[in-house]
Amino acid sequence: AAVAYYVAHETDPTAQLIKKLVNEKKQVSAAFFSPDDDLRSLLVGLINAENKRIRIAIYTLTDKSITQALLAAQRRWVQVECIVDKGYGAD
Repeated sequence: AAVAYYVAHETDPTAQLIKKLVNEKKQVSAAFFSPDDDLRSLLVGLINAENKRIRIAIYTLTDKSITQALLAAQRRWVQVECIVDKGYGAD
């Protein structure tokens, strides 16, 4: 049973994301940069894993897969709050 738990836990996308981001002391242990790191997959994975609240402050939001993930989160009753630049969408 322990082996089955380990295999399931290691293949769980949420567990993999947490392992990348947070160390044993519950501190952020990694930084990611665009375009070298796959930020799209990382962010979509975090959005898909969240079940309570997502808060975003961003200048502009143009990535369709991230937008779709946020909308899907809202449909599953996750509280989604986005702060964007005041002039966003004005041009």
